[in-house]
Amino acid sequence: MNRRSLFFWVAFIGLWIAAIGIAIFSSHTPNQQTARSILSTLARVQAGIFAIVFSIVILGVRLSASRYSPRLAKSFSSDSTYRVTVGVFAFSIAIDIFGLFVVGAVSDATLRVVLASSGILAAGSFVSLYGFVNQILERTTPEGILSHIEDKLTPKSMLEEAELSADDAAHPDPFQTLISVINSTIEEHDRASSALGLSIFGDRVSALIEQNGKAEEDSPVDQTIEYVCKDQLPLILEQAVNEELTETAIQSTETAGTIGEAAIKEDSNRAVEHVVRGQAGLIDNLPYETNVERVRTEVIETSQELVSAAAENQVYTGSAVGARFLGWTAASSIMKRDIEDGRNQSYTSLLIRHFPSLISTVAESDMEVNDLTYHQWLRAQNSEHVEPVTPVEQLIGSVYGSMAELTSAAIRYELKTGQQIVRWESVASGWSSGLDSLSQMNLDEMAQLWFGTTLYLEYIARESSSDIMSGFDSYGRHRVTRDIGEETVEKIQDGRLDPTARIDFIPGGVDPIKHPLTGHKTPILQDPDRTFTEWINTQPFIFRGRRFGRVGEPPTDEDLDGGVNQ
Repeated sequence: MNRRSLFFWVAFIGLWIAAIGIAIFSSHTPNQQTARSILSTLARVQAGIFAIVFSIVILGVRLSASRYSPRLAKSFSSDSTYRVTVGVFAFSIAIDIFGLFVVGAVSDATLRVVLASSGILAAGSFVSLYGFVNQILERTTPEGILSHIEDKLTPKSMLEEAELSADDAAHPDPFQTLISVINSTIEEHDRASSALGLSIFGDRVSALIEQNGKAEEDSPVDQTIEYVCKDQLPLILEQAVNEELTETAIQSTETAGTIGEAAIKEDSNRAVEHVVRGQAGLIDNLPYETNVERVRTEVIETSQELVSAAAENQVYTGSAVGARFLGWTAASSIMKRDIEDGRNQSYTSLLIRHFPSLISTVAESDMEVNDLTYHQWLRAQNSEHVEPVTPVEQLIGSVYGSMAELTSAAIRYELKTGQQIVRWESVASGWSSGLDSLSQMNLDEMAQLWFGTTLYLEYIARESSSDIMSGFDSYGRHRVTRDIGEETVEKIQDGRLDPTARIDFIPGGVDPIKHPLTGHKTPILQDPDRTFTEWINTQPFIFRGRRFGRVGEPPTDEDLDGGVNQ
C-alpha cells in the first residue's frame, strides 16, 4: 500500500467514525419516505455509475491487452486496487439495500447510522473509483504497463511462476507477459518503451539468478533462464533487426551481458551457458547486410567478454561451453558468407586475442591441469558420447577446437571468394601466443597437437595452388621447445599424431559439444602435389633449446647443434 492509499483509508475511516458519532447523538431523524428516497437514489446512482465506468474500463483494458499482451487482462484483474474498488462499491450498495429493508423496523438512532454510513460509503466509493480509473489510465500506457509488470515480478512470484510453468506447460513462463510487451513496442517502433522493457528484463532475470544461485540442471529456475536467455532474448534482437532498430538490437545484447554478469557473480555455469548460447547463436542467424554487421560485432564482443570473464572467475564449465559454441557459430557464419556480403573484423579478434587469452588465463591461475592424449584433447567435451574431463581441461580443448574450426572456415572462405576475411599475420600471432601459454603449463600432448596444427596451416598456405593465407608465418618453429618440436615432427612422420583432423572437418557442422569431432571431413587441399607428411619430411626445423623464446631471436649454436634437419 502506497502513502496515497494509506492517507485515503485513514481519512475515510476517520470520517466514517465521525459521521456515525454525529448520527448517534443527532436529534434530527428524516422520516421514512425521505430515508427510503435517499437510500434508493444512492443505490441506483452507484450501480449505474459502477456499471458504466467499469464497462468502459474493462473495454480499455481489453484493447490495451490485445495491443500488447493478452495476459495483461489477468494481471489487471488480480490487482489489489481493482479488488478494493469493487469491494467498496459492493459494500456501499449493500448498505443502501439493507437500509431500504430496515426502514421502519429500527430505531431512529440506528436509521441515522445507516444513512450516515450510506453517505460516507457512497462518497468513498466515488473517490476510490476515481483513483482506480486514474491508475488504469496510467497503466494502459506502455510505460505504465511495464512498470506494473516490474512490480509483479518479485523474486518470490518469479520462483512460484517458474515452478508452475515447469509442472504445467499451459501455465505461462513468468517473463512471458514482459516479453510480449517488449515485442509489441518493437513492432510499433517505440524505442523508449522497448529500452525500458529490456532494462526491466535484464534486472528481473538477474534478480532471479541472484536469488536462486546455482540452479540445478532442468530445475524450474534453470528451465526459465534457458527459455528467456537462449530462446526469447535472441528472438527479441532478431525482431529489432528486422524492424531496422539497430540501437534496440544492441541494447538487447547489452541486456544479455547484464544477465551474464549476474550469472558469473553467482558462479552459475548453467546460466552462463544459456546466455552465451543464445547470443552466439545469432552470429550465423543474422542477415549479412552491411548495416547488420554492427549488431553482429556487438554480439561477438558481448559473447567473448562473458566467456573471458567466466574464465577469469573460474566458472570454467560455462566458459568452456561458451568458447566452443562461439567458435562453432562464428565459423558457420563465415561459411555462409558470399563475396558481396558485409565485412567484419571480429573474426580476426577472436583468433588473435580472445581464444589464446583464455589459455593464458588458465596458465596464470592456480588450477592444476592434467595432460591428456591428443585423441582426448580433440574430444575434450563433457557429453554422454565421450570420456569425462575436468572443466578446465574442457576449456583448453574448446579453445583449440574453436581456433582450428574458425581458421578452417576463414581458409575455405578465401578459396571460395578470393578475398581475405581475416588478417593472416594476426592469426599466426594468435596461434603462436597460445603455444607459449601451453608451454608454461607443461601440457606436452596439447602443445604437440597445437604446434602440429600450425605446421599443417603452414603446409596449406605453401602448397595451395591459389594465393591464400598471405602473411601467415608460423612463429611456432622458433618458439616451441626442442623436446616438443622434435616429438611433434616424429609423431607426424610415423602416424602417431594427426593434427589435420579439426582443420579438415567442414566448419559449422553438428554441435561440437554434444558430438565432438563429428562431421563431414573434406581436406582443404584437393589432390596436392605433396601430402602433409611428405612436406614435413622436406622441412628444416630449428627448435629452441630453452623453454621460452621470442620472435626474431636468432638461434644459438646449441640450438643449431640440437636442431632436427629432416
